[in-house]
Amino acid sequence: MKFLLTALKLFYVLDLNLMHFPTASNEDTDEIKAQRKKREEDELICRGHILNTLLDRLYDLYTSMKSPKEIGMLWRQILDQVHEIQILVNKLRDLSINIPE
Repeated sequence: MKFLLTALKLFYVLDLNLMHFPTASNEDTDEIKAQRKKREEDELICRGHILNTLLDRLYDLYTSMKSPKEIGMLWRQILDQVHEIQILVNKLRDLSINIPE
């Protein structure tokens, strides 16, 4: 997923340090308006690509989230938990404790 989003130049929207645009105002320049529009489009496309890769049951869980950052943060938490489980399983195997698939 990271590779795809990087290739599409969309991965930047998942950066937790990415600054938010201030609320739109009448004083915004055309450049600011264009940047805001591009960011909104990129976030929408990024969210769509992430959701598109999910299984149906996960799609239903994440589809209510409107921000790709929100999905990305939860996704990272899940991956961290999966990694911890893999470590535990390997330790149990090292101790010759069989774990059913």
